[in-house]
Amino acid sequence: MLLLISLFLTTGLFTASSAKLTCPSGWVSYSKSCYKVYHLSDTSYDDMRFRKADLFCGFRGGMLAEINSENENNFIKSFLANRTDITHGVWIGLRKMWGQFWMWDHSWDDVIFSDWADHQGTQEGLCGGMFRKYKYSWAPEECLPDKEMSCLCEKKLRHSNYWD
Repeated sequence: MLLLISLFLTTGLFTASSAKLTCPSGWVSYSKSCYKVYHLSDTSYDDMRFRKADLFCGFRGGMLAEINSENENNFIKSFLANRTDITHGVWIGLRKMWGQFWMWDHSWDDVIFSDWADHQGTQEGLCGGMFRKYKYSWAPEECLPDKEMSCLCEKKLRHSNYWD
């Protein structure tokens, strides 16, 4: 067995660069992540509150999107702006911890880059989203909204199981 593995590696049939990084079908890629918008109608839930959106993304192997740069944010804003199926906005992984400061819910990282709509970062609401009325800039929202929210899930790119 060891001889076969050695032969396989030394003949050049496999290299680290031969494995492609791919997104699952229906997801879009940017940098080292994949993104997909899900709506309430995609779930068996009766509403899409923040925690349910977070769980829903987790059940699909991802998390609510965590946006860490202006370039990533601009890509996502463009991706969302080109859609016609978002009624109000999408949840992203922003949480106001202990009612005082914003962190990313999945990683618990501090929010370093931000794109708050005018004066929105200081407003009430413990969960964060990107909203159509603000051209997909960020704004706080109550975690149990009375508006129809969708969610933006993010997965880290993974290696595919096939050869070039």
